[in-house]
Amino acid sequence: MARMSQTHKLTDAEKARLPAIPASPSQQPTQTIKDVLSDAVKSPSQEAIAEYNKKQALKNTTALTDPVLSNAQANLYAEDAEINAMLTRAGEFGISLDNHAEYQAGASEIARAKEVDDYKAIAFLKYIETYLSSAQLAYLPWPGMTKSEADAKNIRNTASNESPLLFDKPVNSGGRAKVETFYGKMIKSTKLGQEAQEILDELDKEEARAKLAPGEARDHGNFLADKSSATRRLNNLVSALRTAAHVYLLIKDIKKRMPHIEIEWIREPTTTEIPEGSDLTMLNIPEAGEVVHSTQCLMIYSTKGYASLAQAVKKARPFSLGSFKRWKPDRAIEKASKRLNAPNVTVDDLIDSAKAPPQAPAPGSVSKARDVKNATEAGENLNAVLNYLHKDPANENARNAEWKGNYAVDDVLYTRYKLFVQLRADFDGTPGLEAKAKEIVAKKDAK
Repeated sequence: MARMSQTHKLTDAEKARLPAIPASPSQQPTQTIKDVLSDAVKSPSQEAIAEYNKKQALKNTTALTDPVLSNAQANLYAEDAEINAMLTRAGEFGISLDNHAEYQAGASEIARAKEVDDYKAIAFLKYIETYLSSAQLAYLPWPGMTKSEADAKNIRNTASNESPLLFDKPVNSGGRAKVETFYGKMIKSTKLGQEAQEILDELDKEEARAKLAPGEARDHGNFLADKSSATRRLNNLVSALRTAAHVYLLIKDIKKRMPHIEIEWIREPTTTEIPEGSDLTMLNIPEAGEVVHSTQCLMIYSTKGYASLAQAVKKARPFSLGSFKRWKPDRAIEKASKRLNAPNVTVDDLIDSAKAPPQAPAPGSVSKARDVKNATEAGENLNAVLNYLHKDPANENARNAEWKGNYAVDDVLYTRYKLFVQLRADFDGTPGLEAKAKEIVAKKDAK
């Protein structure tokens, strides 16, 4: 007879004793990235929180009972409070200024004035390129060059039949404003320059009259202010013209002697087609767009050492007129010529050429010591002297002989004797110092 199956309903107590059945993959809930991050950063347990609070309380207690830590903490809080108070005041003052339309308008003018100041030499460069002929441009001398310097270097306008020397100053003025220069005369021949010079001439006459009749002279402060204003107006024009001429001549010089160095002006975007064959180092090309009103207005790179022009252009770097006009092509060429494997001048060579080369000390002289600001730096200098004499055994004898030979120089003898007197006084005046020093020397030298 077939056995009949019987159904038994489990009680709650029996269910509780059964093992948990894991969910199938299809039943598992889907975890989002947020869920994963949430699981990774779980809230600390109550035990961990209690342990942290216990350590923090101990730390606070230590700070309160340890006077050094307590003072340090108090000083830190006080310093933070002072800094926060200072910054708060500054913010309040700025807001007070900014609440006034007159300030906003004036500050805006000040900001634009700096842009104009940076751009004035570029504007002058455009003017001389546009309104002076190529024959006239060939007569421009290097700003600051004296007649004797031009003669020594034979700097002439070879395009002219007369081949005249090109110089800016007849002689070094030595600060004497009355020595006329090429670029000074050029500005004084313009309307603005003439007006400024006329004001200065009239002020000179006024000063002469004031010496004869002091009682009739106007306030001296107002007189000096007017004279300073007219002088500054004239100097600004001359300075802008000098910078423009220097940049013009330097670009020409680099293009002639280093044709692989590319110099481009950074310009505003334009959709106008640029005429074929245009020299983009020149500013008077309207189709190329205006040069940006920024101190970083020149882009320069070298075409040597790159597989393609595109690669070279990627290495282009921006420069300001101020940094560019300090370049010395002669120095850069000399430096590059010493490299046997890569004698072409690089942009880095030109950058380095702005630095003055180290001067070899004259025979019988000593180099000027660097300033030291504290006893630690003074000790470092003495350590350097000691290391020079004794740290390199192979050269120790030669360096000692050189050291002794320098006693023939008065400055050296003076310095060393003064140092000897100072050290002797220290050791003689401090009981036990010499014995301690000998002990330290013996230990260090034995290592």
